[in-house]
This record gives sequence, structure tokens and C-alpha cells, in this order.
Amino acid sequence: MPRTAAVEPAERTSQEGADEEHSVETAAPTSRNASPSTPFEDVVAPRSPASPEHEQPEPAYEYEDHDEFDWDGAYDDEYFDHDEHGAPVLVSASGYGRGYQTVAPMEGHVNRNLLMKRRSKRRRRNITLTFALVGFATLMIAFVLIVQSLLGGEDIADYETVAGDEVEFEIFPNEGLASVQNRLVEEEIIASSDAFQEAMDDLDGDATYHPETLTLREQMPAADAVAVIFGDGEQVGYVNINAGFRLDETLEAISAGAEIPLDELQDLNQDPQQFGLPEQAEDLEGFLAAGEYQPGVDASAEDVIQMMVDPTLDRLEELGITDEDEQWETMIVASLITAEANNTISDERARDERLEDYRIMAGAIENRLEPDQTETDGLLQIDAAVNYGLGLSGDLHFPEEERLNPDNEYNTYVHPGLPPGPIGVPVADTVEAAADPADTDAFYWVTVNPVTGETRFNATLAEHEEDTQEFLQFCQENEGACGPGDVDAAEDELDG
Repeated sequence: MPRTAAVEPAERTSQEGADEEHSVETAAPTSRNASPSTPFEDVVAPRSPASPEHEQPEPAYEYEDHDEFDWDGAYDDEYFDHDEHGAPVLVSASGYGRGYQTVAPMEGHVNRNLLMKRRSKRRRRNITLTFALVGFATLMIAFVLIVQSLLGGEDIADYETVAGDEVEFEIFPNEGLASVQNRLVEEEIIASSDAFQEAMDDLDGDATYHPETLTLREQMPAADAVAVIFGDGEQVGYVNINAGFRLDETLEAISAGAEIPLDELQDLNQDPQQFGLPEQAEDLEGFLAAGEYQPGVDASAEDVIQMMVDPTLDRLEELGITDEDEQWETMIVASLITAEANNTISDERARDERLEDYRIMAGAIENRLEPDQTETDGLLQIDAAVNYGLGLSGDLHFPEEERLNPDNEYNTYVHPGLPPGPIGVPVADTVEAAADPADTDAFYWVTVNPVTGETRFNATLAEHEEDTQEFLQFCQENEGACGPGDVDAAEDELDG
């Protein structure tokens, strides 16, 4: 073991491998009252003859292993130095008196563990301090948020005014309010969900809404959007007008939903021009737009009817149809297409494709109205018009004896040209198609697959009959997919 400073007398030593012993003569003890300049050896032990120097064995410990440690920062009250061999030693204050130090070699794993313990202690202290600071910062943030909340916080993001073009926003059947709110934000109609919630909190009465297509703006205050969706919080009626509704069905729906006496609506129906209809119109048929409405319970009968006529007149104006004669014919053709076509959009048929079918159908009707054509001799031959004149549902097939009945002015198998007026409520796309017919050579059409809406158009009767046969085969293979009136009409076409 390496030697350390001690207060015992120096022991005798022997030189390994020597032939003779050397006696070591002990020096007389010195006085305890030595001056401060007395050598350290005289203080701690009697003088003795100088001992022969012998070699210090090389330390067994590999000091290079300590390179990974932070030697400069490992100690708080102590520091390290090196002996004459370059080995690190601990240096600390001595207990023997002022100005003296003791040294201890740093060897073996004991000192390595000491370093690791000290480092671990310091790391734990730093981690504890870090957590304390993080905890304090979290508490401060929470405190600020609470104060902001009590003081009203920051302003909620919301549009200040209505801006941009009109957009259609559809509320789907069984759609939850959260979904409606999120889609309004995603489509940038309102600025934020918080603004919507705040507007909902200010809403008076029950927050009820219905599946419908609403006209909103590209940007609008959340309160305005909520007012449109929920009728401004006022008690409102609910009127649903379906495509294909006939006038009597429409007036009954208005009476029930808006709580307006039916006879009052029927009286107003006698003077359709007061609502902006063309002079040819004898009633409101075909000009009450399909859709869902929420009139206030205090709304007058005139207000409710005008609310339902305006979308049709606005649509015609957008399409550039301002002449009354042209408006009248456009609405008749639109009602015929609506009654004849499959108006359901499925996954297989996008709106653009359906609109194109409507345009081809409008072009085929235009071809049939040509005075010199011999394919149909000016006859439209549309079953839905015959049924309308007979007061029959469009789902039924009229009796065969009615096919050539001239007393039915809506009988398009007898009377050439357009029927006297619209035969029901059209949809917006059929109005657009009637205003812009496709350039086609087709005279006939048949929906060969009512499920997907696939429609075939033909220029000759023979081609049309082939597709009609395909339609009947589909109906046989898919029970319930086809209306009985359509099946009967198709069979009559083949038999005739």
C-alpha cells in the first residue's frame, strides 16, 4: 500500500534481496514546542537517518478508465491533484494544523464509485430543480388562463360582416350538430367553432334544425349562420316541398307546416301573377320551388308563397330566361323531365352526369316538338303528362282506354306540342337543362337501371325497344326496384 502521513515513529525497513541488515538508529525526540518553521517530519516523528530511497510500485489501477468522468466538477469541498507519477490524488485539509494538507491516492473501484455517487447526487439535484421549475411554470400558465377566463379572455375569431358569393350548404338526414358546426368551419363559412358555440348560447328557444339545402355566404358571422339554420331562434314552421309534388299536395303541405288555412292559400292561388308568374299561368303549379322552408309562425300566407316562388324566379333570371313566354315553356319542360327522370344521385352517378342526362332529355323533347319530324309527328308521348290530366299518381299506369282520349288536354299521345302547363314541382337541375337543351338526335329515352339511374337515349324506335326490353329484364331480376306504372308502360310500348 502507498504510504500516508502518520504520527507513529518510522518503522524499520529491509531491502529485499540484501545480504546484510542495516540497523536504524532512532533519533532523540524533539521538543513539542517547535517553531512554525520546524520541518513537518520533526513535528510528526523523531528524526532518523535518511532511509534509502526505493522505487514506488506502479499503480495497479488503469487511470485511463476515468477519462469518462468529469474530474474538474466531481467534488464540492475537495479537489484533485496528481502525484509525481501522474496519478490523481484527493487533496483535503489536514487535521494537524493550519496550512497542511493530506493526500489520498485515487485507486481502485472505491473512488470510481465515489465519483459516480457524487455525479448521481448532482444529477438528482438538477432533475429535482428542473421539475420544480416546470411545475412552477405550469402553475403560472394555469393561473394566467384562469384570470383570462374570468376577465373574458381573448376575442373569439369571427367574421365581422357577410362577404363573398352565395353558397349552398346541405344538412344531411340524421346529421349531428357537431358535424354541421365542423363543416361550416371547414368550408370557411364561419370563422371558428367557438364563434358558433357562442351564437348557439345566445339563441333563444329550442335549437331545432332539419335536413335541407340552405343558401349561405362564403363568409358570414356565426350568429347570421345560426339564424339561417335555426330560424333566428324564433318559433318557426316547417314546410317540405318534394320534387314532383303537384299543386294540391304543395298547398296542403304549406297549410300544415305553416299553420295557414288551406282555403286562404287556394284563394291566393287564383291570382298567380301577384307573385311574379308569367301571364300564361293560371295557378302556381310548377313555380313553387322544391326544398325545405321554415317560415315564422307570424308570417302571412302571401309571405310564405312568395318565399317559395322567389327561388324559381331567381333561377330563371340567373339562366338568362327573362321573357315570359320562354319562362313558361322552360318550366313546363322542366316539370316533364322531373316526372320522367330518375332524380336520385347515387354513388355511381355524380351530379354532372345526371345534369347531362337531363339536357339530352330536354334535347329529345325539343326534337319531338319539331313540326316537320315524322318520328313522333310532334307528339311527346309522355305517360306522366297523361296521368296528371287524369289525376292519377305518377306511379300508376293509366288505363289503356285513356291512351287516345282527346278529352284529356294533357294527353300527349293525342295532342301534339307541350301540355297546357307544368305538371308538378321541378328540381333546379331540370330547370337548367330545359333552359339549355343538348344538341342530340335522340327522340327516345328509357332508364334501364332505376337503381343507378342509368338512362339510354335512342334516335329510332327499334333501338328504343331493345333498351326497353333490357329495362323489363332488370325489373324481373330485381323485384321491387321498378315502379308498377313504369313496368306497365314499358310493356305497352313493346306490345304497341
